[in-house]
Amino acid sequence: MFIRRSLLKTCTNVLLFAYVCHVQAQFTWRRTYGGFDSDRGACVKASSDGGYLVAGSTGSFGVGGDGYVLKLDAEGALLWSVHVGGSGVEDLWSLEATSTGGAVVVGSTSSQITSGYDGYAVEVDETGSILWEISIGSEEWEFLYDIVTIPGGFFAVGETYAATNGDADLWLLRLDDTGGIVWQRTIGGNGLDVGRSVFATADGGCVAAGSKTAINGKSDAYAVKYDANGSLEWKSPFGTDSADAAMSIVEIGDGSFLLCGSTRGYGENTQLMTARLFNDGSFDWMSAVGQLADSEAHEIRERQGGGFAVAGFTEAFGLGGRDMYLIVVDAAGQFQFGTTYGGTADDEAWGVDVTADGGFVLAGSTESFGPGPRAVFVVKAGPDGFTSSEVVSVTFDPVSIHDADEVPAALFSPNPLPPGGSIRFLGAMEQPTSYELYDAVGILRGRGAIATNSANLRLQIDNEGAYVLKIFYAQGISRSQRLIVTGASID
Repeated sequence: MFIRRSLLKTCTNVLLFAYVCHVQAQFTWRRTYGGFDSDRGACVKASSDGGYLVAGSTGSFGVGGDGYVLKLDAEGALLWSVHVGGSGVEDLWSLEATSTGGAVVVGSTSSQITSGYDGYAVEVDETGSILWEISIGSEEWEFLYDIVTIPGGFFAVGETYAATNGDADLWLLRLDDTGGIVWQRTIGGNGLDVGRSVFATADGGCVAAGSKTAINGKSDAYAVKYDANGSLEWKSPFGTDSADAAMSIVEIGDGSFLLCGSTRGYGENTQLMTARLFNDGSFDWMSAVGQLADSEAHEIRERQGGGFAVAGFTEAFGLGGRDMYLIVVDAAGQFQFGTTYGGTADDEAWGVDVTADGGFVLAGSTESFGPGPRAVFVVKAGPDGFTSSEVVSVTFDPVSIHDADEVPAALFSPNPLPPGGSIRFLGAMEQPTSYELYDAVGILRGRGAIATNSANLRLQIDNEGAYVLKIFYAQGISRSQRLIVTGASID
């Protein structure tokens, strides 16, 4: 009996393992998210529940352009989204998942200052509700591009135009767990110095990477190492005789560092670059991919079982324009395999993460798919870089509303509207000239002209549900607003 039970248990475990592997293998997909305007994904992180968090920017929701945070399940279905910011322009570039299922995101804001930009940090909980937000900066311009979690807080990196010797300095901060500054450091020369990536090192400090551009226009890739207290340990510019830039950096097991970015040092085109620095910052090697046309790398992540995933774009392969590009290299920078995702227009990846099933998730933007001119583009690929289908599913996000007091003034009333009812235009906007009506999945259901000097519009909507009404005004201005149709119909 003992042997038979063990055999049955073993067979059951094998079948269960095979089933789980089969199910995981099916979780590959290509999806877009956003509205009718220009939206972009900049960073993606796999979350502990098997889903994904995405950060970027949106022109479809909010006022003036807002930060955009999305939560997806394992199959890419949109669980929630939120736009963050004020009356100015917000742009998010990086996020870190929190232990409670939320995220801390960083970028830039122009909402809380009279001119220019400040660094911006926001934490949202597991439902997308804002827990805290803070702008960080001076009277000059500041931008944050990356964040990494450490015990009790975060490291963040970007650029500042305050008190520099040149155009800008690399700006590194240690923040507490609510965004308060523990310390901040700047480093730079007489040109433009930018920090694009930060990685928490095993010794409790951090390493940041970016670029240094001299006044003569030549740029080098650049890395700096600081200890936990903000003391500089080393700085390392490196590159070719042409233009080089680092966009992302990771520490590997032996204490050295792998970076990715771009270089023009090996031909006429911009090429995707990977490089390695020793643990003291001294240069080891640089490798380039993409001799046929322009290619760039934007983020690098270490794979389970060895190798590194690098994401960016290429114009050398794919269906046209820029294509989202994933390559895998080994620890010596040697190309293992690569693949592209996209359509006939421009598509690119800004973020990549490795997933529990050995695959990859990429986030960026697409001008080939989606309801607007540019959409958030997320791809979940298997361990070989492929998806089970090349079909891109469009997720229309018409109701990304976070707080009632943040919603722009109503464009029309009543709302909700009974089937067959008429709306009345509100506010002091110019006379509307035409409209388009979309259903909840972004399918165009109607369009038409609006009579001059007309204050009302009869909408022939027979079916109850959620819609988006896009109203066009003179001089090319348009505004979109959610419309709920419900109740007794009007004959």
